[in-house]
Amino acid sequence: MQLVILGFFISTVSAKTNFSATYKTANKVIAIGDIHGAYPEFHALLTKLKLINDNADWIGGNTYLISLGDLLDRGADSRKVMDLLIKLQQQAPKSGGMVLQVLGNHELMVTTGDLRYVSKEEFSAFIPEETKQQRVNLQTQFNANHPNLSEDVLAANFTSQHPPGFSAFVAAFLPNGKYGRWLRSARPVIKINDSVFVHGGLSSDLHDMDLTEINKIIEPVWEYQEIVAALQAKGILAETADFWNRIDYLNKAIQPYIDKNKKNSRNKIPKWYKDLIRLHELQSSFAFSDKSPMWYRGNAYCHPYSESFNTERILKKLGAKRIVVGHTPLYKEVNSRLSGQVILADTGMLKNVYKGNARAVVIDGDMIKVQTLESNSLQPIISETNRFSVGSSSMTDEQIKDFLLTAKVINSEPIGVGITKSNILSLTKDGKQIRALFKTHDSDPRLDNGRYPNQRYVADRYHYEIAAFRIDRMLDLNLVPVAVRRKIDGKYGLLQYWVNDLISEKEREEQGIVFDSYCPRLEQYITRYIFDVLIYNDDRNQTNLNFSRKDFMLYLIDHSIAFGISQHPPDMYKKTTLKLSSLFRKKLTSLTYEKLNKVLDDLLSSSQIKAILKRRDLILSTATSP
Repeated sequence: MQLVILGFFISTVSAKTNFSATYKTANKVIAIGDIHGAYPEFHALLTKLKLINDNADWIGGNTYLISLGDLLDRGADSRKVMDLLIKLQQQAPKSGGMVLQVLGNHELMVTTGDLRYVSKEEFSAFIPEETKQQRVNLQTQFNANHPNLSEDVLAANFTSQHPPGFSAFVAAFLPNGKYGRWLRSARPVIKINDSVFVHGGLSSDLHDMDLTEINKIIEPVWEYQEIVAALQAKGILAETADFWNRIDYLNKAIQPYIDKNKKNSRNKIPKWYKDLIRLHELQSSFAFSDKSPMWYRGNAYCHPYSESFNTERILKKLGAKRIVVGHTPLYKEVNSRLSGQVILADTGMLKNVYKGNARAVVIDGDMIKVQTLESNSLQPIISETNRFSVGSSSMTDEQIKDFLLTAKVINSEPIGVGITKSNILSLTKDGKQIRALFKTHDSDPRLDNGRYPNQRYVADRYHYEIAAFRIDRMLDLNLVPVAVRRKIDGKYGLLQYWVNDLISEKEREEQGIVFDSYCPRLEQYITRYIFDVLIYNDDRNQTNLNFSRKDFMLYLIDHSIAFGISQHPPDMYKKTTLKLSSLFRKKLTSLTYEKLNKVLDDLLSSSQIKAILKRRDLILSTATSP
């Protein structure tokens, strides 16, 4: 959206709110992920947890209950969910308990006028409070904004876009509305004992902030809301203008004043022009970005080793052991990842949308378990595992290996790039078909399968692709596609699973495609740097840096000239700062000559395996810790 600017500058409103959100307790702590208006499931879960009685009154004693945000949108009964939480929040302190609310992205959306996901049933819950005059005023505004539509079309579009209850719903989330006021007491991040509770997650942008500083990022959201409410109250901004078109609406409203000012400078620009400028600034504030605690998904999606570096760093800063997040319903059960540093608590409670289950995370001292609706006893948290192979959504490593080794070759085409004259094969088995890279190029084996100092000739062997895959799995990297050795048409070579829909970094830049990912590119490189130094891969370049087109997640391919015997990093990495999380450090430390030799003795020489360990030791001694 474009903004008409005359050159005003407005300073940020100073904060007056106390953003402390740290608690210490010996009591039980229970966290519940995204409810999205699923009141029956939420009520049943609280009953199962023995936090409420038949009258939905608090009987949880001194328990601490935390809602991880996203109470509303999509589901029918969000108002009932909020009313219950508000009541319990008032009742719990009387018996030494607490009910705490974390802010989710959907709370931010609704309070700032992004109503795309509000269901008709949610609007309907506010029909009793909506007056006839509110409805008339709303339709008058709508009609004025659509002068070219017929009466029938106007009426249909108005009812569709602004269902009955709309005005009362919006009013309830204004700064002085019942739910608007209540949500201002919530925080983006809450810390209880050694656990941090946040809706989306904690991105690397927050690594040097303390809890108070992190929570203050919500200030621009409330300032934005206050300016919008003031402009609406003055009749300057229509209620029908939402988060996405308010700037355009106000630009159109200010234009006649600007035109008059150009003709005669004595014609004054209205004072609310400053509010227009400020709204434009606030819409770009960090709280609305996908790296803010309300929106970030990297704790759930990004590679364990790169994400664990950032997570460990933030946890150290906050003096905590784990982050409990909602926002991302990857699983129907509570899962942990990064060795328990992250607990994924959004289990898709709203069944008709997410097909999930109502679950609660229960923390009692050092014990962390899960309460389900189906069991009276607490259940263990499931550790996240890689169910499928790299680049596949239906096959495991072992299934792909078997396929590559036994499937029938039905087609072969030159890959068309590179100097090794590789082919792409189509293979079929049991009615299923996949593609694979077939590479037979092999340098003179008398070079001892390695690279020597000051040696011009570089060994280029398909064997190294297989070695890279095996080391990848030894380290639980899961970035290299499955690779096996197979004889085809009388020739042995590499057969590697072909991942579809990849784009190289070179192609992305040439085509001007925006890198749109939950996981920033440079943060994804944290793991790649370590891997390339370990296997001495100095052939990494923009043509073999590949990402999935769908979500721009990194895949590592093309390692046929790796595994030199130098004890130092490749030249391209000598000035690179290596970042090593405790999780990745532990895995690297576990490597021994015996383990490597057992996995790689048919592919690498003894000198090459020893060089891997030398470079590993170099990484362990020089890499930066969180």
